[in-house]
Amino acid sequence: MADDSNEPVEKLVDQFPEATGADLAYSISKAGLASIPVIGNLLGEVYGLFVASPVQENMKAFLITLAEVVDLLRANGVTKEDLQNNGFFRDAVTQAVKISATSRQESKRDMLRNALLNIALNPSADEDQIQLFLQMIETMTPTQIALLNYFRNPHKRLAEVFDSTRVAMGLPLDQGIYGVMPHLSSKPDLVKNLILDLYNRGLIPFSPKNNVLESTTITNTGIQFLNFVLTNPLEKA
Repeated sequence: MADDSNEPVEKLVDQFPEATGADLAYSISKAGLASIPVIGNLLGEVYGLFVASPVQENMKAFLITLAEVVDLLRANGVTKEDLQNNGFFRDAVTQAVKISATSRQESKRDMLRNALLNIALNPSADEDQIQLFLQMIETMTPTQIALLNYFRNPHKRLAEVFDSTRVAMGLPLDQGIYGVMPHLSSKPDLVKNLILDLYNRGLIPFSPKNNVLESTTITNTGIQFLNFVLTNPLEKA
């Protein structure tokens, strides 16, 4: 088999097969629905519009990201054989593919890129924790990630918005958030739910119920997660 490892990324992406409705058509047939032309055609059209096409676009975008990851690793001394023999990395790629297939968000692709780089360069990392972090990438929203990153060093962000005396005196939790992220001020219930979810995941040590910004604003797990998804290990000083 020819070695395509040096082919341009665009050429490899173009080779990705176009999604079709064949599998769905088979399922419809099994259910006896394909014999009803109107329903069968409608389901096929719906599948093409809302499933096949978006998944195809998401996968092409992720394949480009994955190719960039491999290029970066090989440029830093990690061989193709190293990656092929790294079962931990292969499993992570498989999970990342599943995550990316259902997400159009560029921020999630960026997080998956950093995650894969960190996994490849740290094969001794705790596998249970890595699996948990990958699940978090899939299920957490970009706003949650932004909130968690804000909580990592809130006083620095607050000092950019409020005068130093007001920051030193302390601000209510919601007032600080809305000052730094004003677009959330019209969504107080959503913000509370997002913060409560961060608390339940063990990423922050406080609940939004008290509306108080604690001095310790992020747990060790939260720090590790942010480093995992926001830090490119090859760009460290």
